Amino acid sequence: MKTASPKAAHLVNGKRFKAGAVPVLVVLFLLSAMVASAFSGSTTAREIRLFDSPAANTLEIKDWWRSLNYGGASAVSSPLSSLIVQIGFYPLNLPPNFTAGVSNPASQPLFIQTQNVGGGGEVVTGSGQVVFIQMSSSSPTGRFDNSPTGAFSGSTLTLTVTQTREISQNFFYRDPTPGTVVLTATVTSVGNTGLTFGETCTLTRSVLAVGGGKLSFGTQPTNTNRNAPIAPSVTVRVEDAAGNLNTTSTRNVSLALGSNSGGTLSGTTTIAAVGGIATFNNLRVDTAGNGYTLVASSALPTPALTTATSSPFNVNKLDQTIDFGKLENKTYGDDDFDVHASSSSGSLVSFSSRTPDVCSIAATTTVHIVSAGDCTIRASQTGDLQNNAAADVDRRFTVNEAIAAIVVAPYDVVFDGQPHSALVVSINGVNGEIGDAVGAVDVSSTIHTNAGSYSADQWTFLGGQNYEDASGTVANNISRALVTATAGGGSATFDGTSKAPSQCVVNGPGFVGDLTCVNNPASVGSGAALYSVSPAVNGTGLANFDIAKVDGTYTIHKAPTVTTITFEAGPYVYRGSGFIASARVTGPGGLDLSNVPVDYNGDCLNATVPNGCVATAVYAESANYLEGTGVAGITITKRPLAVSASSHNLFFGAPAPNISPILNGFVHGETAAVIDTLPTCSTTYSMGSPVGMYSTSCSGGSDNNYYFASPYANGVTTVSAACSAFNGFLSPIGGSNAYPNISGPGGSFANPIRTVKLNSTMPFKFSATCLGGPLTTGTHILSARKYVNGIPTGDVVDAEDQFRLTDGQWQLNFDTKLLRNGGPGTWLFEATLFDGSRYSVWVAVR
Repeated sequence: MKTASPKAAHLVNGKRFKAGAVPVLVVLFLLSAMVASAFSGSTTAREIRLFDSPAANTLEIKDWWRSLNYGGASAVSSPLSSLIVQIGFYPLNLPPNFTAGVSNPASQPLFIQTQNVGGGGEVVTGSGQVVFIQMSSSSPTGRFDNSPTGAFSGSTLTLTVTQTREISQNFFYRDPTPGTVVLTATVTSVGNTGLTFGETCTLTRSVLAVGGGKLSFGTQPTNTNRNAPIAPSVTVRVEDAAGNLNTTSTRNVSLALGSNSGGTLSGTTTIAAVGGIATFNNLRVDTAGNGYTLVASSALPTPALTTATSSPFNVNKLDQTIDFGKLENKTYGDDDFDVHASSSSGSLVSFSSRTPDVCSIAATTTVHIVSAGDCTIRASQTGDLQNNAAADVDRRFTVNEAIAAIVVAPYDVVFDGQPHSALVVSINGVNGEIGDAVGAVDVSSTIHTNAGSYSADQWTFLGGQNYEDASGTVANNISRALVTATAGGGSATFDGTSKAPSQCVVNGPGFVGDLTCVNNPASVGSGAALYSVSPAVNGTGLANFDIAKVDGTYTIHKAPTVTTITFEAGPYVYRGSGFIASARVTGPGGLDLSNVPVDYNGDCLNATVPNGCVATAVYAESANYLEGTGVAGITITKRPLAVSASSHNLFFGAPAPNISPILNGFVHGETAAVIDTLPTCSTTYSMGSPVGMYSTSCSGGSDNNYYFASPYANGVTTVSAACSAFNGFLSPIGGSNAYPNISGPGGSFANPIRTVKLNSTMPFKFSATCLGGPLTTGTHILSARKYVNGIPTGDVVDAEDQFRLTDGQWQLNFDTKLLRNGGPGTWLFEATLFDGSRYSVWVAVR
């Protein structure tokens, strides 16, 4: 049993009544959300006061003490474990006493516990919170230590209860002086708890002398009558080895008969000592005799105490009579019950059954019901050496038939074509019998197969020997089976044929019997449309079904069409006339149309952007076909034209010719006149250009339908010499090679026609005919260039003077000093006339 706080004060409207308040009746109740708790102690008061040691045999975390002020308001205290309000000695393993000079054993350390108002342990909460407690002893020789083998040098000891704990560290006590000692724990620091500074709790124990203890009789037994209380009450003392009374001992002391043990000692023979004294108030001996003694013993806790034997006493014999009251009627199945009878002498009364087929004696005083009927019980006391036999006393009562517990379950099912019956769930008797041992239930009137509501189906029960007959009704029901008939459906695309919907289906969550269904109509079509299909259900027992019909739909969709546009075969290069396309429409069901009108968009004649020529044909939607559109496009590209520049032949001094483009590749009937922008042409020749060939070329130009193919072909302007004849170099040089020839009459690299010395003067002379007459005008120059291995090398050396006309001849004296370091070697000397014609001669310089 757990004990609440030492003092529980009554609260009314949140205030504590003080001494001298008006008297009221206050009752304490124990409330619990989890368990049913009983509590003991002083729970009522006629004045406002503290209740001493209220206690509960079960004290859980959610228990409350509740005080009720009769005639006034009630109040509910705070939860018992919600706050630390007191300290106490931790109850686990508290030693029953101490032995002088010996510490309490290591297996029984002492602890101080922080507690709630109910005496339960409460954990110290909050970071760093500590409760400090100081231990002291009433004995001047008592000492404390944290170890059972410590020095025990301190008469006080400081303990702590730290955060997350509810008990202090353990400690031990040792005292060399026998006697009674009071240990006191005092709060010296309260932390964040509800404790009060200086609050205390105590523990009182005996310090026993070394050598064990003993028992002795304080009050001896006196002579008495058989089964009469021994008066005055017998007392036994718990003493230490020195004969000192152990005033703190609460150990159990037992009494038994010693000599003349033929009798039985009754009453409370084991008593817990109070203040070291065990008092036996109701001891009796059931057998007469002389020289009885009592033996006192106390074995636990160990070590056992030395026993004690009382002074002798006598027990006298008595007469007896039986007192046996009336018995109440019972019902078969009632629990065994006790019968009670007494004798005037206090001797035991025995019982027997005079009707064993109806009742029996299960134990000494317990009657067991066997069956229904009339039962007679006899009370007897045969007597013994101490008592005379008593007259038998009979008592008769009736055992009635019991009511059986019968459970018949109705059925509520869905039609499944099978017979159904109410179910006998159980037939239970009052003594654990079941089924036929109790009786039989007939449910044949509850059997049905077809759907329907059967609200008063009767069942009957025929009870056996010990049970009453009974009957009852159940409400049974067989619901119609739910089925769904779903017509077929589907979809298709028009193709000119009729269509069959998918199969009509009957199904449901349970029994469907032999039900079937067909589609109505069986086929649809052939045109494109939305068709409705209904289910038609066939089968037996249709009244047992709830049939949900679901129509189906079959859709024949309009068929798609394909419109194909086809242009005439390519390539699609500008040709001067438009390109033509044709259209054809096809589809399911044999649709095939040609010569469908074609619309043209864009430009199908001239070269344009990509797909610049577009042909479109549209098939309009009809009853069975969807609209179809066909589109095709082509790209008409430009036709290529070959471009070449014109060529011309001129005589020296003629003006520059007009260069024109020559275009080839026009379509039939078209000329350069259709070109948007003609190419621009030019020549490198200009009037006065020397004799030779000059390039002509064209560039640019553009047109919508033609493009000018690259590369453009170049032409040539050829300039012929103005002089018709060059008579060659005159003596002493002689001969000449007309450009571009560098060998001939004027010699060659391998065979120069003349050899001269370096630093000499070479006389060059010539005459020529030009434009039909002697050449007498113009500027004519002479140059020289050295050749090595037939390859020109070094720079061209020009004569310092020009040819001069003298006596009808053109003359120039060339000083070979002009050849400088190039000096010796083979030289090509070349005369360039005013019209650009050139004539050369090979000379070896030594």
